[in-house]
Amino acid sequence: MISVSGLTWARRHKREFDAVLTIEDPSHHTKLLRFHHVPHPAHLILRFYDLDYPVPEPYHQPWMTLATREDIEAALRFAQDRAKLLVHCHAGVSRSTAVALAILTDRSGDPDRALTSLIEMRPIAVPNRHIVGLADDILGSAGRLLSTFDAWDQSVMTNAHRRRLCRLAHFYEFGVPLSRSSEEHTMHKGTGETSGRVSNLGGAL
Repeated sequence: MISVSGLTWARRHKREFDAVLTIEDPSHHTKLLRFHHVPHPAHLILRFYDLDYPVPEPYHQPWMTLATREDIEAALRFAQDRAKLLVHCHAGVSRSTAVALAILTDRSGDPDRALTSLIEMRPIAVPNRHIVGLADDILGSAGRLLSTFDAWDQSVMTNAHRRRLCRLAHFYEFGVPLSRSSEEHTMHKGTGETSGRVSNLGGAL
């Protein structure tokens, strides 16, 4: 069983699982999910921001990291043979749902089935496309996972708007002018950019 949630729910229910996969912002040092008493569930912490493409120069800084191939490989290894797995990020909408989609695809071998399971489990999901692209490559899906995701993503009218607002908020936090943020979003829209570095707002998806 896989569950996906935001941070608040995860902190309340973390001991109900035998494994917890935490995705958090590299710059945040408060209100984190940690286990302070043993025994406790297995716990993997990944740190990267929720963007699909890098913060542009000259605003980019080395600590503005996107998910890497190594991050997603670590998540897939950690998820193996876990009977009750919780995957969470800040809001349980973007990063955690994308990682959960990768895990579900790995388990079922069927991107359509995995995506259907994810949406039934987490209807508010707007998975991070960068992570989905990394997972497609790691799992050897030859584009099937990404194309399945894109077809669904484009069929949900609110997804593009929600993703755009999130990304613009992230860029604003790092001092990228609104005009430049809009240009970057338009440039990368639907391109499948899957490398580089990023940023995030405290209320990240």
